[in-house]
Amino acid sequence: MKHSHAIKRLEFLILLISGALYTIMAIFGRGTFWEQIDSRNLFMQLLSFPIAFLINTYHFIPKDARTKRWFVYGLKVLLLLLFLETIRVFISTKPDGGILGGAQNILIPFLIGIFLSWIFTSIRDWLIQTREIDRLQAEKIKAELAFLKTQIDPHFLFNTLNSMYATALEEDSPKTAESIIMLSTLMRYNLHDAQTDTIEIQKELDYLHKYIALQKQRLTLHTSLQSSIPGEYAHIEKLRIAPLLLIPLVENAFKYGVSQSKHTFININITLDDSKLKMDISNSIVSNAASTERTGVGLDNLRKRLELLYKGKYEFQTTIESDTFHAILNIDLQS
Repeated sequence: MKHSHAIKRLEFLILLISGALYTIMAIFGRGTFWEQIDSRNLFMQLLSFPIAFLINTYHFIPKDARTKRWFVYGLKVLLLLLFLETIRVFISTKPDGGILGGAQNILIPFLIGIFLSWIFTSIRDWLIQTREIDRLQAEKIKAELAFLKTQIDPHFLFNTLNSMYATALEEDSPKTAESIIMLSTLMRYNLHDAQTDTIEIQKELDYLHKYIALQKQRLTLHTSLQSSIPGEYAHIEKLRIAPLLLIPLVENAFKYGVSQSKHTFININITLDDSKLKMDISNSIVSNAASTERTGVGLDNLRKRLELLYKGKYEFQTTIESDTFHAILNIDLQS
């Protein structure tokens, strides 16, 4: 937030200084050369530059160019040029050949304004991106240090789970043994498989399967659980996803949608259509203090990861209505 305000202050300062210099140039610049131009034509030439610069910087580029709507962008630029040029012809005492005709039209200063606008926004976006990268790297280092402080030796952890599994079998507790195996698989995925930048989508879906199965064992008859997650798909063998990206929504459903005394529900539906993944989750909200913080750290982190990893390739919406939480996540996994 501080970096964003600093960029805006710097941007305002640059615009202020540039505007002052441009005003001085417009009043005192170029001597007798400007005396050869009709005063009203000169006025529109001087005015068209800042208008083109500002509108292109704060409207055309962010609304159209950044979203790759190039036809709409080009059309808007052309319409703005014709609009300003029409005004010049209308107010001029010497039309000098009509719209875009003659030597005193606004085409050159207008195009210079558009060109310098692109340079300005490129430098500004580069500064913002550089600051954001520095901030994320600092946060990553901080998170890694925090993780190292609390990390348990994986070998000790898995050896303990294996011992618990053997004990459960000796005591003829197959359900307990099965739970231990699933927990061991989940922890292995977290500690080893999920340390890469991307992972096969099938492994991520298998992780969700096991997590839901493990959570299902603690549910009572008061909670209705329906889940539909794709099984093995031959056509998605090469499809990859950022690890542990889908689990926050599932975790939140079990965290806030389960009650030991009230009737609650959890619906989890995931579909794959070629490279398009759709995740639809809804669950009842149990009335407690924690449930009022549904947009807490977990969902905030998910939004940040989606914006960093799949910018322009995802849709994420959450709604709360009538004690029901609903989330829809669409991602295009095509690399």
